[in-house]
Amino acid sequence: MAYKHDHGGHRERMREKYIKYGLDIFEPHEVLEIMLFYAVPRVDTNPLAHRLINTFGSLSAVLDADVNQLMEAGLSKNAAVFLNMLPELSRIYLEDKRAKRQIITRYMLGEFFKSKFIGRTEEYIIALYLDAKGKELSCSVVSSGSFSAASVPFDKIINMALVCKAKSVAIAHNHPSGSVLPSEKDIDVTFLLMEKLKAMDIKLLDHIIIAGEEYLSVGDCMARMGDFSFAD
Repeated sequence: MAYKHDHGGHRERMREKYIKYGLDIFEPHEVLEIMLFYAVPRVDTNPLAHRLINTFGSLSAVLDADVNQLMEAGLSKNAAVFLNMLPELSRIYLEDKRAKRQIITRYMLGEFFKSKFIGRTEEYIIALYLDAKGKELSCSVVSSGSFSAASVPFDKIINMALVCKAKSVAIAHNHPSGSVLPSEKDIDVTFLLMEKLKAMDIKLLDHIIIAGEEYLSVGDCMARMGDFSFAD
């Protein structure tokens, strides 16, 4: 697809505006426009940015679109991959920036796990392993795909806990559909994992469900049901 050639000096003015003020004063289409400078050379990316936001509905929706959707909207493969990488880059940046070996309590888990699902459009399970003081020993993706008692890798989670010499474990999984409410299978998985860890003298700290910017503690839900409560 052909675009109009960039008018001289416009890109440089936009870059200087960013250097001086940051992105806070940019409109969403201008943020996308300046990002596209580095993926679509020598053309005016302003109309393209407008069209993408109109097509997908928002800047965040453009960045959440997959590569094929972006290409169908008229981007080259190079530009589509570039935009598609940005949410995952944000997640990796936040994970790298986060202080290592911090003490993590059960009430911090929602915020802790939320950033780990940025850019993930399929269902993932992530496990966090903590020592006796609540300091992070390891945190990793343990599974992707469907979430059920049959698909959760209990043995993998437990083996990693033993390797790390963890005293407690917390897990999180995402609901790409957008609903943060736990299903019956979410409750079943939580109870089963808790029992398996307990047999190894390891505590399940909690199970967090992430849906976009929202999160929910399955442990709190189960406590309200009167089944049991998690200790902090």
